[in-house]
Amino acid sequence: MISVSQARELLKQHCNNFGSESVSLYKALGRYSAEDITAPMDMPAFAQSAMDGFALRFEDVQKNIPLYNEGEIQAGDTLLSEVDAEHCIQIFTGALIPPGVDTVVMQERIEIDGKSILVKDENLKLGSNIRPKGSQSKQGDIILKKGDELNPSACGMLASFGIDKVNVFKKPSIDILVTGNELKGAQESVKDGQIYESNSFALKTALNALQLDDIRISKAIDLEADTNQKIADGLKSDVLLITGGISVGKYDLVQAALEKNGVEQIFHKVNQKPGKPLYFGKKGNTIIFGLPGNPGSVMNCFYIYVQHALAWAMGSTHTSEPSLRLKIQEDLNKKNNKTFFVKGKIHGDAVEILDGQESYKMNAFAKATCLVEIPEEKQLLYKGEMVDVHLI
Repeated sequence: MISVSQARELLKQHCNNFGSESVSLYKALGRYSAEDITAPMDMPAFAQSAMDGFALRFEDVQKNIPLYNEGEIQAGDTLLSEVDAEHCIQIFTGALIPPGVDTVVMQERIEIDGKSILVKDENLKLGSNIRPKGSQSKQGDIILKKGDELNPSACGMLASFGIDKVNVFKKPSIDILVTGNELKGAQESVKDGQIYESNSFALKTALNALQLDDIRISKAIDLEADTNQKIADGLKSDVLLITGGISVGKYDLVQAALEKNGVEQIFHKVNQKPGKPLYFGKKGNTIIFGLPGNPGSVMNCFYIYVQHALAWAMGSTHTSEPSLRLKIQEDLNKKNNKTFFVKGKIHGDAVEILDGQESYKMNAFAKATCLVEIPEEKQLLYKGEMVDVHLI
């Protein structure tokens, strides 16, 4: 059995990417850049006004004289003539700064007298309210690094350079295999001893939230032949997520079926609660997770391991370390030397530990905004103590 930190490190080592492809920016959300992207031009591409006002020479302002207004410049106007000395021109946000001027005064800081203005801005400085050419990026600058995520703002930034396609790492195809004779579908009737299957719903919606949608779901009954065949089918995908059947019971058939199908075990069992039986393996470029059967354990393993493994396999360079350090709102005694992940809810700079932490219960997960990581060497925590927090 390995530690949580060892499991994380092994995932990083073995989650290779699935290749790359060029996609439209409209389809790039949540993807990771497969290359460094450089600016094809300066940004801004020209000196432009940062606000509505009047463009003028700063040296003329110091004369404290009226400045004749030559007209106006709108955003998008081009081929502008030079503004004469002791003149100005009305200008609007984003418009090109014409030749002959070096400063913009806000329209709220002037007095208008017919065709002239008088500047009333004691704080005006040379170059005020002008966005210099290349002040965001110079041509050739790296504007997005390999492994950076394409969030909405990143897509918008690339579009501002005239880029409408981007080379990204491919998204994986994913098979979810649920195991267990006791599992029934939502439209079926259940008898005592049977339960409605829920893990596939939780996993699929969690994957959808990561912008992953090439997903198939299948079920294996507790027979060796069926488990072997369903795993063989699932290994045709880039990622296989299996729920249940990975422990050591009589009908836990998954590990033997994985071995029979030629899967290389990277690790099995992690010193944690919940989710101790977690399995990770590979066959070729396919990565395989054997998840526990209890719903709480499944989602704990998904948030702590699977989602990070998928991100790494899609080219991300992010870390899986906790996102925050917050104060715990009550004492907590975990009573053993396992790493604990407990469902929590964030309130400002503190985190509440929710009731219903058992791995078969999902009511706490339904309310949780985070998982609190309690390291294996720590047993007793006191109210107000700082804890590591993973956002979910």
